[in-house]
Order: sequence, then C-alpha cells, then structure tokens
Amino acid sequence: MRKFGWLLLCGTMAAVSFGTIAQAQPAPEEEQDDIVDLKTVTCRDLLKTDGEDRTNTFVFMYGYINGTKGDLTINGPALADASEKILDACIDSPDSTILSVFEANS
Repeated sequence: MRKFGWLLLCGTMAAVSFGTIAQAQPAPEEEQDDIVDLKTVTCRDLLKTDGEDRTNTFVFMYGYINGTKGDLTINGPALADASEKILDACIDSPDSTILSVFEANS
C-alpha cells in the first residue's frame, strides 16, 4: 500500500505539471522565460521557492539525478532523507548550483 501511495503521489504531480504546461501556452516572446538551465539554478533560487514549487523541484531533480545513474526507481524514504541533506547544504552554500548539490547528496 505504501508503494502505491508514492506512485499515486508522483503520478498526480506529473499529471498536474503536464496539465499546467498544456494549458499555459506562452506567446513566442515569453518562451525564453520558460527555459530553465539546470546548470545555472542556485540554491538561493531553490530556497526562495516554497510549497508545491519546491516539492516539484525536489522530485524532478531527484528523478533526474537517479535517471543519470540508470536508477529508474523512486525511493520515498531516500528522497525524504536526500531532501533534508540538500536543504542543509543549500542553506550553508546558497550560491552553489542545485545540480551540484543534488549530485553530491542523492
């Protein structure tokens, strides 16, 4: 049952994200604002986000880093543990990129 809960949570977050993207088609001049270069996003940027945006960022980055390692599973307890470590690292080094912090702590 617990595994189903995590799958449901991830599926719901993906559906909401994709639904939002499909509904909000930006005008051509706005498209540049919707491009995010993961190499430039800092911990300071992450710390300024809250609630759902921060949660979505953690889930996305955790999945991205695990995917680069060939791990296609979502481990809820490991994600929670990594999230705490990442937040602590970001508080200590707000100018670090989130990519480097996630790579070091996931």
